[in-house]
Amino acid sequence: MSSKKENIENSEETTENKEIAEEIIESKKDTEETTENTNDDKFEEIKIRKWLQIVLVIIAIIISVVLLWKTVMICKNVINNIQKSIEEEKEDWDKEFNNDEFRNKVKTDMFNGTFEFYAGTSTGNSLERFFDEIIKNNKTNKDHLISVTFDSNTTTNPDEITNLKKKLEDWTKYEVSLDYDENGYVISAKIEKY
Repeated sequence: MSSKKENIENSEETTENKEIAEEIIESKKDTEETTENTNDDKFEEIKIRKWLQIVLVIIAIIISVVLLWKTVMICKNVINNIQKSIEEEKEDWDKEFNNDEFRNKVKTDMFNGTFEFYAGTSTGNSLERFFDEIIKNNKTNKDHLISVTFDSNTTTNPDEITNLKKKLEDWTKYEVSLDYDENGYVISAKIEKY
């Protein structure tokens, strides 16, 4: 009986071991299925994340292109406004300075500037240069001769003006006054002792 008893006990242990082994196998299967399900879920989640990243990159590119286009349009408008302003300024400049009246004024001022420098009170030695300028002008510019009145003499002849220049006294003060024609050019210089 003891051997039968042992066989029954062994049989019960074997049945228990079988049940435990089956439970372990089933637990492993559940774990594998859970792992497979988890892996499938993770794969799906990664797939969704990748698509989401692609969509976000596309949206970022679209926004960048729109902002770049807007910036280009703003710059284009600024450049057009600057060009328009420059053209308007050029037109104003041409109206004001590119005309006969302005050119004549410039010519007159340039001509007179040489002689007006000496107008007022000067010494004889500084007036020698003034006489030289008048002599040079009267030799080269027959359209705008300047007459010189000095020491009771009036002349436009360069040789006679040279003789008048010799009568200047170096450190004596003289008063120089100028007269102008209807176009604004210097036509005469009157030199008197101060």
